Amino acid sequence: MLTIAGLLVLACISAGCSSYEASFDDCTVRCTVDTGCPGDLMCGAEGLCRASAAPACVLRSDGVGGTITHASGKTIHTFDARQSGSTFVPQAALTSVELLVVAGGGGGGSQRGGGGGGAGGLEYSAMYGITEASYVIVVGAGGSPSTSGASSSFDTVVAVGGGAGAGRFGGTLDGGSGGGCHHGIGSGGTGTLEQGNNGGVSGFDSGSTTFTAAGGGGAGGTGDVGTSTTGGAGGIALAYSISGTMLFYAGGGGGGAQNLGAGALASGSGGDGGGGDGGINAAGQDGVDGTGGGGGGGGGCDQADLCDPNFNPGGNGGAGVVILSYPTVL
Repeated sequence: MLTIAGLLVLACISAGCSSYEASFDDCTVRCTVDTGCPGDLMCGAEGLCRASAAPACVLRSDGVGGTITHASGKTIHTFDARQSGSTFVPQAALTSVELLVVAGGGGGGSQRGGGGGGAGGLEYSAMYGITEASYVIVVGAGGSPSTSGASSSFDTVVAVGGGAGAGRFGGTLDGGSGGGCHHGIGSGGTGTLEQGNNGGVSGFDSGSTTFTAAGGGGAGGTGDVGTSTTGGAGGIALAYSISGTMLFYAGGGGGGAQNLGAGALASGSGGDGGGGDGGINAAGQDGVDGTGGGGGGGGGCDQADLCDPNFNPGGNGGAGVVILSYPTVL
């Protein structure tokens, strides 16, 4: 029985091809692990046969801009923070794209119970109309400790940067998702409608030994409050398969914590989708770049003779991302 590869060989011979491999090195043959590829070509992750030395297929029907990949019959353009300000040029026949725009996450608050940073705002469209010959892409950077993230944009779609968590030097900030409250009673930052959620509204302050903060908001939920045993968790993220793999984006940062006594205490965990964990008697963790995750809040120090017991920095927010996807045409 002839395999698909065998049929391709016969078709090439009957057509008078002078070089079997060369006739198929332009990513024109779809493949799977089961069907394989003709000649010395390999089946790439995008499901197209290509020369083994090529990093990925680039097709004549692809647009221009960002990092181009192919998966599940889709062409995908991914723009990270390093590519902010670059241009997407669609092919003339393209009328719409699937679109994900995520802003930079907010930095975590800096102090003994610093609030988690809010996730970057998230905008998604399953079918966004393409009407222009080119588009400038802006990808927001994550915020430094106690600083909000920067916004991302595509055309008229603008995702707002995540709000910073409250810390020693300032309160929570509003944003795509709001930053979490510091230790004690306060208020969480406010998220942007249909882009994110509010930060946690309160932490815990024992007045002497235990201090915790609230988590920052995420695209899928608000940040949790801090309690006597743990910092508040960052708000949950949202998941999309636009990149070819189901991934979470825009998780809130966890609240920081400090324990000067003997009791057990935990810092807040960052939300799935790049939120950084809060620090416990330590600095907060950074949000993950390319997801818009918020930075974790800073914890204090438990060794007053070695450091300021009131201070440890929050984590940096994670940079955002812009992703476009549309059906691949061979």
